[in-house]
Amino acid sequence: MLTTDNVKAIAAELGLDITEECAALLVSEPQPVVVAGSSGGKDSSAQTLLLNRFLDRIEFHGDRAVIHADLGRIEHAESLDHVRALSGFVDWPLIICRREKGDLLDRYEQRWRDNCKRYALLECVTLIGPFPSPVMPFCRSENKVAPIIKTLANRYPGRTILSCVGLRAQESNSRAKKPVFQFNPKFTRAAGTRGFDWHPIHSIPIERVFLIHKQFGFPLHIQYTRGNERLSCSACFLASKNDLKCGAAIETNHLAYRLIMDLEIRSSFSYQADTWLADVAPELLTTTRLQALNQAKAKAADRRLAEATYISRDLLFKNHGGRRGWPASQPPLEQCAQLAKARTAIASLFGDEIERVTGIQVQYLDAKSIYDRYAQLLDARPHNLPEPPSPPLFQNSAAPTVVASIAAKKAQKQKEHDNRMYEAIIGRIKHLTA
Repeated sequence: MLTTDNVKAIAAELGLDITEECAALLVSEPQPVVVAGSSGGKDSSAQTLLLNRFLDRIEFHGDRAVIHADLGRIEHAESLDHVRALSGFVDWPLIICRREKGDLLDRYEQRWRDNCKRYALLECVTLIGPFPSPVMPFCRSENKVAPIIKTLANRYPGRTILSCVGLRAQESNSRAKKPVFQFNPKFTRAAGTRGFDWHPIHSIPIERVFLIHKQFGFPLHIQYTRGNERLSCSACFLASKNDLKCGAAIETNHLAYRLIMDLEIRSSFSYQADTWLADVAPELLTTTRLQALNQAKAKAADRRLAEATYISRDLLFKNHGGRRGWPASQPPLEQCAQLAKARTAIASLFGDEIERVTGIQVQYLDAKSIYDRYAQLLDARPHNLPEPPSPPLFQNSAAPTVVASIAAKKAQKQKEHDNRMYEAIIGRIKHLTA
């Protein structure tokens, strides 16, 4: 039997990243289940091709599988077949999983409906949009990670699962900070199931990713030949404008694009922070919908102005790690009157849409009812909640101290930068809407 040193040496020869703990796990008995996640993109394919050779070289005799989290209508039409071809190429069984409550487009609609209800009932202070963001990529956690973990834990009860993800440090600073190998407690079950995350191509540069496909004779996803720089779903919220345009050029993606654009228009929230998907491919909209888009952009400016003008940081709810936030304190009637102005403005802009998707009219539109609502929520708030950090754009500056650490000083500078950016944005909105 090979030793951990042998396993690490073979991994180094193939250019794979591995730790002492990961190597020890691969030579342990019983051997773990090795599962390679695949979206159809170049990184996950390169990972699977290299892993297959690596496991053969170390004479691994445990279970292997490829798993694909199907995002539904937003997927490129060719992605599932491409993953099937990959699994056949390495001769690993393919596992396909999906979010039980609907696909990713269903989740966008559900999030908008839930957030409209929360706003109508004053369970949040500002109107929250339906789309994921870099700070809240719920599409990844809810439509990929959670279904994958649940499916694997159910399929391999009592086993140790080595979940391999084709994540590369070169892609972003956040990914560069990810460990190569770590325990993942979300796999843990009473039956003894446990799991670990492994990023075997963490240090591989993009040039080698393409070379691996050529060396193994396995083709790239067809969308790369159409001009994509990276590949996930057809309209990834992190995609470049180039990739969104490439996706919009394919007829089989038009349904998903139009559904997202419709939600942009109804909600007044752009798909990306600085990009409306409808602006990327306006040719997919009718003249009537283009007019509605311009109205949505105007409503978005009015919404931001109302919230920035009347809502102070003291009114904001704080999230203590759960799915909902709670008020921190009882605001005076004067502040409640200001919030009433914001809610009245939002109700005039979005009241029909909110009632359409929830069946509820926007409530708490006067100072007294808002005051009473805060009192009700404070009374219902669980005790001993951990104190969360304030939202970056609303944080108060901390008083400097002589013994402030370098990390604290950096955090202070970031807070000041965020507050300057916030003031600049509000100033620009007021200028544009004057």
